[in-house]
Amino acid sequence: KNSTDSTQYQSYVVDLKKLDEKVNNVKDFQFLHGYCEPTIMLLYEPLRTWPGRVAVRRDTCSIVAIALNIRDKVHPIIWSQNNLPFDSLNALPVPKPTGGVLIFAANSLLYLNQSIPPFGVMLNSLAPQTTDFPLQKQGDYMLTLDDSQAVMMENERVLISLKSGDIYLITLLSDGMRSIKKFSWLKAATSVLTSCLCMAAGNYIFLGSRFGNSILLYYQEKSSVAANFLEEQTNKRARVRINRTFSCFSDILYKLQKSLVYHW
Repeated sequence: KNSTDSTQYQSYVVDLKKLDEKVNNVKDFQFLHGYCEPTIMLLYEPLRTWPGRVAVRRDTCSIVAIALNIRDKVHPIIWSQNNLPFDSLNALPVPKPTGGVLIFAANSLLYLNQSIPPFGVMLNSLAPQTTDFPLQKQGDYMLTLDDSQAVMMENERVLISLKSGDIYLITLLSDGMRSIKKFSWLKAATSVLTSCLCMAAGNYIFLGSRFGNSILLYYQEKSSVAANFLEEQTNKRARVRINRTFSCFSDILYKLQKSLVYHW
């Protein structure tokens, strides 16, 4: 209905099986950044498989991006990608200016973006045996991302909590052309086994757990910590110098007073 203040459109149903790409067995869906209309990305597996059949059928997952035109009730497919690893688990949208989406698989990490070649890295020795997706080897990682929780931070960084309790900070390194060329991994801490992970205001991170106590962490960059430490040490040295100066001045006054008393 129309009003003087705003315009509201009636909701409608999108039948995924009637799309050009027949979507079923949806694993995850996320809204993408940087599009004029609301754009939703679906991660799905049209033909299922399992680890015992990867020799026969692998790379069964796909993604599809749908632009939602609620006014005209149309939803064209604007982007799709097939032949993703069968163990793809969930997706995480990347904010502007880079855009795109991260795909977390059990043995690999992928970055996908429209009109840009895909990029992926293997996380353990099982990845080449379970997928034909072109993966790069960056470091001797021995990680698995199943049952992991991830959240997007500022400056194109991702905080991920693994099922082992280890927390890693992943930095997305781009080449200046909206294309990711490397993932930089840094182990930040070890905490509880998380069931959910979210950012809170003021550099706080909430880690929810079903197996232990949920915790609220405060994070600070090492550069800031180092700067605060140096400032504290500088102030401490300055206080020490001032105390020594006052001590020397007191000794001089005491000796001068004794000298004056002696001469008197």
